[in-house]
Amino acid sequence: MRTILFILLSFFFINSSYSQDNDLRKMSRKQRKEYLCEKAKEVTINFAPTYYREHGKPKIEGTFKFESKDPRNTTLIGRKYYIVTLPYDPKKDVKDYKIRFVSKVYIWEDNGEPLEIEFSHGMSFIFYRKGRTYKDKVAKGIKEKDQMKLIDPDDYGPNVIID
Repeated sequence: MRTILFILLSFFFINSSYSQDNDLRKMSRKQRKEYLCEKAKEVTINFAPTYYREHGKPKIEGTFKFESKDPRNTTLIGRKYYIVTLPYDPKKDVKDYKIRFVSKVYIWEDNGEPLEIEFSHGMSFIFYRKGRTYKDKVAKGIKEKDQMKLIDPDDYGPNVIID
């Protein structure tokens, strides 16, 4: 009986301490910055590996309060998050596009998990909807069809105009 109680208490302690490890409010400024930059890089590589560039310093903004008019999101209203913007490399990236950034990764302050990734061309993946959390998506495996592909105008020939 003592063994079972010990195992249960250990499991509870490990789980509760693990979930607090990613609480950005409890991290030092340096730890939070490192965590946010690494998480933004991880999410971008997972969902748009061809987009990621090791270029420049990520821009961290926040905190912002989540707002939504969607009734499915009422439990999220008021939750705080950060935005990490990964810069593009003007020497390597397509110059014809009006690219301002590679990706913007939105990360919850209270648990350090991504809620969304947005790309310069306007497409995004949203992770805060039921059954579509970032952790769930990664655990199930990210299929190649779920990854964003970088579009290069040279692939389309000289007569195609991409606006």
